[in-house]
Amino acid sequence: MMFMCDDYILWHMSGQCVSHGSSWCTSYLWDIAQKRWWPEMLEYLGISAQQLPEIRESGTPLGAILPEIGDDLGLPHNLLLVVGGQDQCAGAIGAGNVVPGILSESTGGALMVCTTSDTPVFDENACVPCNYSIIADSYMIQAGAKGGILLRWLRDTICSEEMELEALGEGNAYDLMDQLASATPAGAEGLFLMPFFGGAGSPHPDIFGRGTLYGLNLGHTRGHIIRAFMEALACNISKMLEYIEELTGMEVTQIRSLGGGSLSPLWCQIKADVLNREVVTMENTQDAACLGAAILAGYGAGVWDSIPETALKFAKIAKIYYPNPENRKVYDRLLQKYDLFIQATKGFTEELSKIE
Repeated sequence: MMFMCDDYILWHMSGQCVSHGSSWCTSYLWDIAQKRWWPEMLEYLGISAQQLPEIRESGTPLGAILPEIGDDLGLPHNLLLVVGGQDQCAGAIGAGNVVPGILSESTGGALMVCTTSDTPVFDENACVPCNYSIIADSYMIQAGAKGGILLRWLRDTICSEEMELEALGEGNAYDLMDQLASATPAGAEGLFLMPFFGGAGSPHPDIFGRGTLYGLNLGHTRGHIIRAFMEALACNISKMLEYIEELTGMEVTQIRSLGGGSLSPLWCQIKADVLNREVVTMENTQDAACLGAAILAGYGAGVWDSIPETALKFAKIAKIYYPNPENRKVYDRLLQKYDLFIQATKGFTEELSKIE
């Protein structure tokens, strides 16, 4: 039997070989349009549907936990088990991203951008995937790239002073980095970063892409570099958003920000300015995925009749960041530089990789 990690746990707890489409759609084995295992792929790999779990909709109740497992874990025998869902989908649900027009971005270690679609949307360029959602017969466009891990690398590499101050109890290193970046003008006075550390993700995938800090001069400081990193990831979100809108034909009116990056008011404002759209943080920004999973569980238990309606009820906006029109020209130029750099390096990065 072949399992995803959560399938294996659920099998032990329930005795049932079941899973959900929001995870298996990423395996290239499950057809999201037909909602069945893909016969051609199974044949190509030499496996059968009998070796794979039964796919159920997320939120489907499975019955009570096996008594012996309940005893081992100290859980009640009447504990109801419910089919769960993929983490990014759960986070989007927890943030109220359940109707077209809302986009959620999660800047954790990775950068993930998700938006809901009522129909499957397939990208002929294979730059942005369409996955099955944890809401039955709904779909989620999910673009990804490296995210907050770049700020962590920056902290660990050139911000030792801020880390030492944190160790002394004099502030959080990331907050201290924000202070340096906030003292730097929008656009970092000509310094910009291509954030492709170890390859570029959506919507311009390039396995040979590498990080490039361009425009350095003797007037630049650590604050400029930190701001350039923040602005670069905001540019990446902007390009994902632009690509998704063109691909789907939908207009995104609001960005809901999740993950560690949403804790930075400066970064949220930079995103609003670069994207030229409202960026909102949620009261449950840091545990949106947990809320999404709880909504699924409640739906499976019959507490709620609708996942979308319940998500919109529980997802509360904490703060709205509005675009600052004074920074529009600066960020329009930055986005032009971003595009130009991508166009100029097409094929170039692969040639460079051949030189050892």
